[in-house]
Amino acid sequence: MEYAYSMIMFIMAGALLLYAGLTAATKKLILPYRYTVSYKARDKKLYATQFAKAIAVIAAAFFISGLVGLTKIYVLAVILLIAGIIGGIIIAARLVKKAM
Repeated sequence: MEYAYSMIMFIMAGALLLYAGLTAATKKLILPYRYTVSYKARDKKLYATQFAKAIAVIAAAFFISGLVGLTKIYVLAVILLIAGIIGGIIIAARLVKKAM
């Protein structure tokens, strides 16, 4: 039970990396229909690749937080998770904006 936080973070990072890998491999967004009609990208394959990179950056925040969670300094792990997600979203917005 003492490593539950780290295991959850590693599972989330793995799931996001799996999604990013599938998106990068197929060059097609795997989103529900109502979300696919809301973006207007000129090059949809480039957009899918940039979107996969953005998801991978956000997954890194979960992975790093899980690593810090192994040291049992949970306050630092949560702070890194929140800061990593915010920083990841900023980086992701810049990556995806290049494809628009």
